[in-house]
Amino acid sequence: GGQIQAVRGWRADFVALALVGLALGGSMWWRLPETLTSRSTATLSVRGVGTTYWTLMSDRCFVVFLLCGGLLTAGNFAWVAAAPFLFFQKLGISPASYGLYNLLVGGGYAVGALLVIFGEHRFSTRQTVFGGAVLGMLGTGTLLSVAMILPHALPLAGAMALYACGMGIASGAF
Repeated sequence: GGQIQAVRGWRADFVALALVGLALGGSMWWRLPETLTSRSTATLSVRGVGTTYWTLMSDRCFVVFLLCGGLLTAGNFAWVAAAPFLFFQKLGISPASYGLYNLLVGGGYAVGALLVIFGEHRFSTRQTVFGGAVLGMLGTGTLLSVAMILPHALPLAGAMALYACGMGIASGAF
């Protein structure tokens, strides 16, 4: 997005997003088959939904997985909200450079997800989520340390990439 903005202006980012969205939506429409073989005839009721939620929230393992995923996602949204201000206002980074630094963060997430794919038979879901959460906490500690000691763009993006790798591992377990 930053590279497109540098060349074509900010409106071109939205045009590019719309084109990519249309291309992905069209490819899914034509290439992704329907997996639901028969429709359920059961009616949806408030009581039934409440019972299902109660069952889920009573399962300690489910709640731990839910918290791990939710907290890791919350940290990612905090980055998405704070990073532009930090990089543009405090560090003086251009939008084009900011996009390149965020490639490092996205790459961290991709590496985490790939680690899960290649190691899926070696670890249980519980071990994978725990490992991802630990890596996310390590990334958080690194990010806070870097922010206090060496507030520069590359170390900050690198620490967030470590966090994102943990998030990729934890969310890739499902």
